[in-house]
Amino acid sequence: MTPTPFALILAILGVVLLFRASLTAMFSLYLVATLFGGSAAILLGSLGGSSIPPAQFALIFVALRCVLPGQGQMATLREAVWHNRFLVLFVLYGVISAFTLPILFANMMDVTPLKSLPRFDLFAVQPLAMTSQNVTTAVYLTGTMFAGISACAAMSRPGAAERVVRLGAAIAITHALLGISSVVLAGTAWDDFLQIFRNGNYAQLDQSFGDLARMNGIWPEPSGYAAYGGVWCVFMIELWFRNVLPKLTGPAGLLLLFALIGSTSSTAYVSLGAYAVLISVRFAIAPWNLPARKQLAILAVALFAAVAILTLFVIFPDFVRQFGNILALMTIEKGDSASGLQRAFWAKQGIDAFVDSYGLGIGAGSFRSSSLLTAILGSMGVIGAVCFLAHVVRALQPFNAEFVAMRLPTMERAVGCAAATTALVMLAPQSVASPSPDPGTLWAVMCGIAIALRLNKAPRPRPVARPAFAQ
Repeated sequence: MTPTPFALILAILGVVLLFRASLTAMFSLYLVATLFGGSAAILLGSLGGSSIPPAQFALIFVALRCVLPGQGQMATLREAVWHNRFLVLFVLYGVISAFTLPILFANMMDVTPLKSLPRFDLFAVQPLAMTSQNVTTAVYLTGTMFAGISACAAMSRPGAAERVVRLGAAIAITHALLGISSVVLAGTAWDDFLQIFRNGNYAQLDQSFGDLARMNGIWPEPSGYAAYGGVWCVFMIELWFRNVLPKLTGPAGLLLLFALIGSTSSTAYVSLGAYAVLISVRFAIAPWNLPARKQLAILAVALFAAVAILTLFVIFPDFVRQFGNILALMTIEKGDSASGLQRAFWAKQGIDAFVDSYGLGIGAGSFRSSSLLTAILGSMGVIGAVCFLAHVVRALQPFNAEFVAMRLPTMERAVGCAAATTALVMLAPQSVASPSPDPGTLWAVMCGIAIALRLNKAPRPRPVARPAFAQ
């Protein structure tokens, strides 16, 4: 186990905040740490070269802060655990399955392990067995559970809603600028600087297509950059729709939106496409939800984008042709590519594992999938799937009329609804790209925010007129 400078920095900040700041401040440190998705806080050589990212490391201090004595602290924590009970059951079964089911069904079937085999065969497999990836997946699932509970507890504090909005806007702008700089300054010393933050043992893929660099910022590859950016982009736009600090959330969401469109990542296009469908359905049901001035703003942005694209066609015809080739390869032609065939094979493994294990699953971390849905079914079977679905319904309340409402009486409920929508959209790219049954800490965080601000009665929402939370 080898700590890195990121672990040292987080440890210093974590210890200081542990005794001198609130749970909300500690939770803010965790959110900042999620920016460093290509970094490692601790390198685990004994577990096949796995690594602990900064966000997971920061969760240790968040969990410690949750259990420290304080006014109403334990009551808040108990309520957060109760509201996340289906997530707790999902994770507990996942951890148990990771250490038992691979042994129970050992050699029953051949699977592609979660950590890719060093072979050139796209469909390389090995007999099912207990591996270090079962351990690391169990750890990641546990982190996801702590993230959801901690988010719910932290957001139960007065003033937490506005703080997370402002911090989210800063994260969105920073992520967008880092991505844009990785393309604009490609081939310069800036590349070497960004490489410092990519010290994790993750797939470091070639980020270029011909002479055109692909956007990845400080993340190891474009898909990870796009998946993370899609979360904050949707969250910012949803807040802007609901008039929550629109002068801040609107520009942040717009900047990140343009960055994602230019990222040439299929993950970004799946996220944005799913969100566009959700917006269309929502406003088809209740078109009066969005004020006329915001509808005009959306139309203006669409017209500006159309004019910009046409201008590119005229001024840089070669660039547009090359970009079009990348876009085709990442979308309509991806299914027939080697990558597309390989992902289809990985997704099918989940169905086969579900059937061959009689609905129990073969253990979290036992195989690589390319879809969160088939990963959960194949790894954790019926129990895992039911618990996960129950948590989605309880946390997001997608059938509640408030889910589509744009005018809400308090900032807290508006932020909660924005987080719920974001968590729902996050499932779209995960359903076609996730290798494991872990939905991720950031997804659990959005669910925790939604629960705390919509279900939990601990926050004391202040009734405000529209201008008060639209500053």
